[in-house]
Amino acid sequence: MRFNYVLTTLISFSVIFFINLDIAYSQELVGEDERIIITVDSMERFDSFPEKYKDAPIPGYTTTYKPPRQGNDFVFIHITLVEKMDLKVAPSEKRMTTILLIDDKGNTHRASEEKLNITVPEKSPGYVLFQMPKDATPVQFKYQYQYREEPPEPQEIKIGQIDAIDIANIQ
Repeated sequence: MRFNYVLTTLISFSVIFFINLDIAYSQELVGEDERIIITVDSMERFDSFPEKYKDAPIPGYTTTYKPPRQGNDFVFIHITLVEKMDLKVAPSEKRMTTILLIDDKGNTHRASEEKLNITVPEKSPGYVLFQMPKDATPVQFKYQYQYREEPPEPQEIKIGQIDAIDIANIQ
């Protein structure tokens, strides 16, 4: 009788532990507002620009990939963007975004490159590239974007922002 109680308790504990472990590792890092959803999928650090992200050569042009500034690494944040509604910014207009990465020391780093396409309504995976000191750890991701309200509202461009997606534990 005592053996069955111990066995049942041990099995229950194990099931709860692994369910909690699975939840902890399967949580997506998502930020959203009424217009867009942004998911941070993964992060990579490199001390030089990796071959796998270099663009294919264009005949007649030479592309140089400079190393990061001294004491820095390249930090690639892989994200997926989904437009929940039309942002009313024409493809012919330059869409200005501000993408920031905050490190564990409280310093803010601005994206130096982005390979994204937010002009399509379906999921659009891509990456954002930052330079960050080797001894700093990224902890938060912020994304600002342009949009317009539906008519009859004024057609001025407004700024939306996805605040502080916590990425301290992303792999």
